[in-house]
Amino acid sequence: FATSGLGLEAVIGYRRPSFRLGLGAQWRSPRTQLRDELSAETQLVAAVVEGCWLPRRGQLTFDLCAGTEVGRWTAQGDGLDTNRTAHSLWWSARVTVGPSLRLRGPWGARIHATLWVPIVRPSVAFLDAEGRAVRLFQVAGVAGGLNLGFFFDFL
Repeated sequence: FATSGLGLEAVIGYRRPSFRLGLGAQWRSPRTQLRDELSAETQLVAAVVEGCWLPRRGQLTFDLCAGTEVGRWTAQGDGLDTNRTAHSLWWSARVTVGPSLRLRGPWGARIHATLWVPIVRPSVAFLDAEGRAVRLFQVAGVAGGLNLGFFFDFL
């Protein structure tokens, strides 16, 4: 089990009394992955589709959501003869849980704990000084993190 950096999200949704369907975008803060004298700074940008159950109505709700993410995982190598950037596909199932606060009208904010199960597990490998491929990082089979976000719901 691995953790990821802090995530920021923006979601546009269609809301019914106890259900929300959302489409949005997510950015995960950069993280440095180390191996020997080499390192890679990784980050993620992804589209999000989710369905949420809202067990109670009101300004403050506790949401349980399930969905998927598709995006681009980027790694910038450091400590190599030629530092380079690598990109990988990110595709993951996800479950989120946490409070949402309706701020004004259709606008709201949320903080959710997220659990990911990658369908495609990106890995980053670079060539070392002798031309051998060195894997610096591979996404774990299960990962968790914290997302801060805003939403706009069509009622």
